[in-house]
Amino acid sequence: MMLSTENLTVGYEKKVVVSDINIQIPRGKVLSILGANGSGKSTILRTLSGLQKPVEGRVLIQDKDLHKIPENKLAKQLAVVLTNRNSLGLLTVFEVVSMGRYGHTGFFGRLSNKDVRIVENALEAVNGIDLINRYVQHLSDGEKQKVFLARALVQEPEIIIMDEPTSFLDIRHKVELVSIIRKLSKENGITIITSLHEITLAMKCSDNIILIKDGRILDNGKPEKVITMDRIKEVYDIDDIQYKEFLGNHKGDNYDFLDISV
Repeated sequence: MMLSTENLTVGYEKKVVVSDINIQIPRGKVLSILGANGSGKSTILRTLSGLQKPVEGRVLIQDKDLHKIPENKLAKQLAVVLTNRNSLGLLTVFEVVSMGRYGHTGFFGRLSNKDVRIVENALEAVNGIDLINRYVQHLSDGEKQKVFLARALVQEPEIIIMDEPTSFLDIRHKVELVSIIRKLSKENGITIITSLHEITLAMKCSDNIILIKDGRILDNGKPEKVITMDRIKEVYDIDDIQYKEFLGNHKGDNYDFLDISV
C-alpha cells in the first residue's frame, strides 16, 4: 500500500479528536474525507502528512513509519496543499511553484534547465501555464489553488494531501480542480488524499470515501456504497426536509440528482 495507518488516533496533546483509524490507500487512488465542520478532517490530514504527531498509532508510507523517513526524502514522496497559507508577497507564479524543487536542488540550489521544464510541465498539468509570469497576490482563489497544486507537483511526489482544496472556489474552478485531481491519479499514478465539503464532487473524483462522525470513522468504502440518504443525514445531522431542500428530490437509491458533469 502507498499509505496506510495502524490503530491511528489523532488529536492535540492528550485531547483525542478521531480514534481507531485503520486505512489502506493504494497507488494512484483518490481518497476523500467527508464530515461536518469540526469533525477532525483537517487533523487527520495534518497527521497523515507528518505535520502533526499521532496521539497513538502509526502512519506508514510503503510500510515505513512516516516519522522515521528523513525530511528531504519525505519531500520527494509526499506533498501537502493546505488551506491556511502564508503571505507570498510580490512573488511570481514561477517563483512560488519553483519552491517545490528545493527538495531536489537544496534550499539555495540553482534551478537547472530540467527544473525549469518540470515547473512548466506542472503548470501545464493544472491548466495554469498562462499564469507563469503573474504575481500570485493578484490571482483569483481558483488560480491560486492551481499554483499551490503545481508547487506540490514539482516535488514529483507519490502522494499529495489536500485540505479542503475547493474552499472559496466558484463552481467552474471547483469542477476544473476535481477534473485535474482525477487526471493526476489516473494518468500520473499519484495517490491523492483530500477533504471536501461537496458531496457531489467527492462522488465524482473519489475511489473511496471516509465519513467522520463523533470522533470515529462512520463508514469507509466506494462512493456508491457510502453515500446514501441515511448516511448523509447521520453525518450532517439533517432531517428529511432539510435533506430534500439541500440535495433535491431523489428516486430511491438513484443518484442522478447528485450529478455534476466533470
